[in-house]
Amino acid sequence: RGLQSRACRGRVPPSPAPPRQPSQSTRRLPARCAAPAPPSSPAARRRPRSGTRRPAAVAALPSSPPSSPSSNWIAFSPGCVNGNNLVIYENMTTAQCQELCVAYGAACVGFEFGVDHGGDAPTDYQPGDCQLSSGADTAGCDGTLYNLDFYVRPQPPPPPSNPLPPRGPPSPPPPPSAPPPTYAASTFTELRDTVNNQTGKLGDLVIELPEGARLEWAVCSQLRVHVAHMTLRSVGAGATLDARNCSRHFDVAFGGTLELERVHLVNGGAQASGGAVKVRHGGTLSATESSIEGSSVVSLDGAAYGGAIDASNEMAIDKVLEKLDAHSSDIRSVAYSPDG
Repeated sequence: RGLQSRACRGRVPPSPAPPRQPSQSTRRLPARCAAPAPPSSPAARRRPRSGTRRPAAVAALPSSPPSSPSSNWIAFSPGCVNGNNLVIYENMTTAQCQELCVAYGAACVGFEFGVDHGGDAPTDYQPGDCQLSSGADTAGCDGTLYNLDFYVRPQPPPPPSNPLPPRGPPSPPPPPSAPPPTYAASTFTELRDTVNNQTGKLGDLVIELPEGARLEWAVCSQLRVHVAHMTLRSVGAGATLDARNCSRHFDVAFGGTLELERVHLVNGGAQASGGAVKVRHGGTLSATESSIEGSSVVSLDGAAYGGAIDASNEMAIDKVLEKLDAHSSDIRSVAYSPDG
């Protein structure tokens, strides 16, 4: 095997020999003695011989090698790598070579092991040669030609992920939201000032009207419920808001919400539409146990509609009628919505 004589190689000692420092040529050749002149045959020139290996005590020999190789190593038989030599040992078993690779450290990712595959390359790799390698790319290297198998070192499993920290006690429920501010209004002036102070601002407001109170408009001007959420409520028989036919009661717009609870609107008046309430631009009207009576609109350019409520394109009038069930017969004839 190879071109050098058995006399040049010498007798193989019975115990493992010290490691030798390999060459870093394109194909590492375990030159145990001086290399002869390159042969002239084309096959022999495919892999030039490297220089003489120097012994290198890089990894200690195992004191008690395992009896059989580990099955976790990936074997390429035949197989080898080009370059990436670390150190070579003689008269090893695959189990011993595995232990040598592990002892060498992370730089050793596998090893070439001498096996008689009948190759005729100009090398002197012998069965039992163990050459540690820092690379594992077997592409382009003919293990049959060089009488080598290659073993890839198994990669250690990834470290376990950090366990999730123990859950702490459940978060306490959020505190209940504070009730909206509540104001009392027994006159039109108090009602107007309270509404005007909140309109155009985000937030809720509750205005309580005394049972049986009748608040008459002192100024012919509608009350604007814009942006804010306002609730007007009374108890028992409820309270009455009298606009004296000189103004509609409320203009609800720009996202504002007006809720009426036991509130009765009477004598509203406006031009064209919405004699009592006009709902527009995203406004919302809700009425419970409430009523609208005696409200009307005056024709403007020949058009008049929604003598009680005008909900032009902004809310479903049927929802209002559901709330105003006590007076639905009256509301149905005077409420207006373009969709019917």
